[in-house]
Parts: sequence; C-alpha cells; structure tokens
Amino acid sequence: MKYLLKAFCAFFSILFLTPTQAIINVEVGKGRFAATPVAVLAFYNNKEKTFSYGRNISSLVAADLSRAGIVKVVAKSEQGAVCSKTPGKADFASWQAKGADNLLYGTIEKNANTITVNVYLYDTVAQRKLMAYSYSSNANNWRHLAHRIADAIYLRLTGEKGYFSTRIAYVAESGKFNKRVKRLSIMDFDGENHKFITTGRSLVMTPRFSPDNKKLIYFAIVNRRARVYIYNLVTGNHQLLGNFEGMSYAPRFTPDGKSVVFSIAKDMVSSIYKMDLATRKTVRITKKNAIDTSPCMEPNGRRIAFVSDREGTPQIFMMNANGSGVKRLSFGSGRYFTPVWSPKGDYIAFTKVLGGTFYVGVMRPDGSGERLLAQGYFVEGPTWAPNGKVIAYTRRSPPSARGKQGVARVYTIDVSGTNEREVVTPMDGTDPAWSALNRH
Repeated sequence: MKYLLKAFCAFFSILFLTPTQAIINVEVGKGRFAATPVAVLAFYNNKEKTFSYGRNISSLVAADLSRAGIVKVVAKSEQGAVCSKTPGKADFASWQAKGADNLLYGTIEKNANTITVNVYLYDTVAQRKLMAYSYSSNANNWRHLAHRIADAIYLRLTGEKGYFSTRIAYVAESGKFNKRVKRLSIMDFDGENHKFITTGRSLVMTPRFSPDNKKLIYFAIVNRRARVYIYNLVTGNHQLLGNFEGMSYAPRFTPDGKSVVFSIAKDMVSSIYKMDLATRKTVRITKKNAIDTSPCMEPNGRRIAFVSDREGTPQIFMMNANGSGVKRLSFGSGRYFTPVWSPKGDYIAFTKVLGGTFYVGVMRPDGSGERLLAQGYFVEGPTWAPNGKVIAYTRRSPPSARGKQGVARVYTIDVSGTNEREVVTPMDGTDPAWSALNRH
C-alpha cells in the first residue's frame, strides 16, 4: 500500500509542488460585457409590516445576479409597495433617471408555513413587462425559492439557464500542513447551508456528483487503504465501490449515472476502468504500460478525456468509450491534469503546470483554442456550472515569510476569464464539484 501511495503522489506532483510565483489574475478571451443595470425593490407583503421575507428574498436575488456579473444593482428600496400594488404602473421615467434599465419587484403572500411570491421584471425604457412568474415554497425554504427566482431572471436576460439553485461538494481542510484533516462537505453554490459529510478521521479527495444529484463518489484512504466510495445524499450511507487489488482512485459517474469510470494503480501501472453499478461488472478500458487516470466522459457518452504519461509527461488524451481511437489533445508547454468536459460538450477544462506556475484553462474537444483563465501559486481542479458558463476551482495562497502555511479557497470564474469570485467556506476548501441543476 505504501508503494502504491508513493507512485500515486509522484504522478500527481501538482499536489506537492512549491511554485515560486505570486498569484496573478489572468483575463483571457476578453469576453467582457456591460452588466444590465437593474433596480431591485423589496418584495411587498401587506400582512407583514417588517417586510422581512420580501427584503431577504429580493436581497438574495440581487446578490445572485450581481455575483454572476450580469446585473448591476443601481438602486434598492424598501418601499416596493408603490409599484407592487399596481404592477405595470410604476414611475419608469424616475427609475430611468436613476440609471435603471430594468425594474424588479414582487409581492409575497404567507399562509401558515407557505409563502407565494409573484415576481415582475420590467424594461423601464420600453415600459413593457419582460417577466411575470409565481413561486410557492415552504417558508423555511425561502433561500431556495430566491435562487429559483434568480435562475428565471438569468434565463430571461441571457437566454441561458441559471445555476443559482445548485450545490457544490468540496473537501474542507484544517490543521497543519503535514497533518491535514480533510472532510467531505457540501454547500449551496454561494457557500450557504454548509454541511460536513465525513468526520475527518479518514483522508478524502475528489468528490463528484451523480447526474441526479443524489449521490457523491469520492476517493478516501481508510485504514491505510486507498479506495473509492459512494455516499448517498438521501440515506446518508457510504458504500465501497469495490475491493480491488491495488489502489482505486479518480472516480467519476458516467453521464447516465449507471456506471462509474475510475483508475486502478498496481505494479507501476495505472489503468482506467468502467464499472456497471447495477451488475458490478468491471471492464478495463486502457491497457498501456503507463499511468492513465482522471477519466471524464463526454456528455453524450461517446468519448473519454483522460490524463496519461504514455508519451513521457502527463498530457490530456481522448479515446472512444471502449478505449479505441486514442489521440493526444494537449500540445502546449507544460504538464496537463484533471480534464473535465463542459455540460454542453463544447470545451474541456484542465489544470496546467508550467515553470512552477499553475493555471486553469479550457480547450476545444479537438485540442484547439487553448485559453488560460486563471493562474497563480496553486490553482487546480476545475468543475463546471451546469450551464457551462462558469468554472469553480481551488486557489491556494503561498506560505508567509514566517513559514505560516497559505490558505486554500474555492473560487469561481466565467469561461471568458473574468468575474473571479471567492465562495466563502468556514475553513480551507479544495476539490470543488458542481452539481447539476436541481429539479424543481
């Protein structure tokens, strides 16, 4: 076991390198656009003078849209009643003068433990209604309701699905560098509703969601054995994927959720396997005398992107789902790791290490059009938002001059290379994995 761990660590040297450059934000692609100026009014509740639900929900909607970079909140008001009582009769000229091209407001009705929100979005220039929706939810679930509203507004303004009613699984880290405690954790996309899944008694890495968001698959070292486990988010049960000879790691669900692709390391060779979860039948896909790992299947299930050192250094390769037709994709300078298909299949995100500097970037599925989105002392492990427009990843700062270890945080960045933002976590955060959209 000790030998296998050494081989594993040697290949994934990005986990232990000590780059010398400071963090530098890179903006590549120049995909800038002007955020839409919107006035957001507190949603009006005529039965609750404090406006607490209305204020909280409208504020969270504004925060979601601002975080996405598509909205610039130019004005807020606690007096939503002025236009909420008479939708469509607002003083649009007045809001235009304040710089608002759009006006967002709503009404709230609360009956027992249920709240119903009616939302209106108006174009103040054309003075026409862009959106009118109604949402109902348990009052205790008001945050999720607000995220759903933000999703709808995002879709109306951009034509793309929103990603606000999603979750991120990640590894929460604490303790000294040589005695790190790593706990499997989950949270809303904005860092709220945080929950620890594991106790920290075992080392965990690389959580990945199932397509239906009901399970997480992850790598863990338990009783000095490195294996893959599946955690059921509904029942709370952990299940061993298989008791394989050697070390199993780098797991990921297939797009249909019926199988898992992963690696098994044994005798200086790491190969990619596929397991049918219903029958537990396991098939070896790659059979080279090399280290093949980090498999990620195309959204349509036809091809697999993976990492291999078969040509000397870790590079990204592509193959058909059965292992045939292998070809190399990455030809830039440096070493490449962690390929991840975008939900639409139009990009592959990756980690790159060159000259002691780490990068997160994207390329086309044929290897063309490589763009580096972020770089720094340590950035790695990209994961896609379900709309394919945003990437989350780990960013670690360098140790201080006095030897104090740097912090690790989860960040998001647009695929254009702009709008980088931290997702606040209660302690260090690594290995993020973005869920699919929750079904409402």
